[in-house]
Amino acid sequence: TGYRYRLASFDFLSESVKRALGADENLSPKVNSRFKSSVKGLYLMGGITEPSHGPAMRFMMGAPYAAQTIAKSMFKSGE
Repeated sequence: TGYRYRLASFDFLSESVKRALGADENLSPKVNSRFKSSVKGLYLMGGITEPSHGPAMRFMMGAPYAAQTIAKSMFKSGE
């Protein structure tokens, strides 16, 4: 579709959270291999994570992997 996710368009996040997340050159927040953002306890999944996790994250087929990865990470870290 060509749609590009932009952190600035996430109106449900406060400006302070958006600033804390930072953004790469594609205006997407940086997340680690476990989908964890730079904001403590905040995980991101879906199309916004495509730059770091690949095009499958733009589609429902990426959801099971992301959900399992986040759940395992939260369980291990106690978040």
